[in-house]
Amino acid sequence: MKVKRYRRFMTSEDCVDVTLYLEHNTIFKFALNYRAYMDGRWVEVFRVDNFHGYLHEQRFWISPAPKRIESFTPLNIIVEEYLRKILLEFGRYRKYIQDESRQGKDDQE
Repeated sequence: MKVKRYRRFMTSEDCVDVTLYLEHNTIFKFALNYRAYMDGRWVEVFRVDNFHGYLHEQRFWISPAPKRIESFTPLNIIVEEYLRKILLEFGRYRKYIQDESRQGKDDQE
């Protein structure tokens, strides 16, 4: 088994952490975790992985609860598609988490 980890920055305040577990050069487990630097700390915004025995995503601006994804697509294609999705949509995801954060602060006042 081989583990590949790397971080890709889209901006100085937005990055995706990639973790791939490979067996015979084939992905069998992975995690893509988009994080944004806000209010002096790194915040999880979006995650997709199969670490709990099933494919799921977490949209942290909605809920940290995993949402199951049904797919029969090979994992290498899923990783490519979701990485592309994160790279294209991170600005929108960041806005969602910022809006949710502001809403939470407004509710506390």
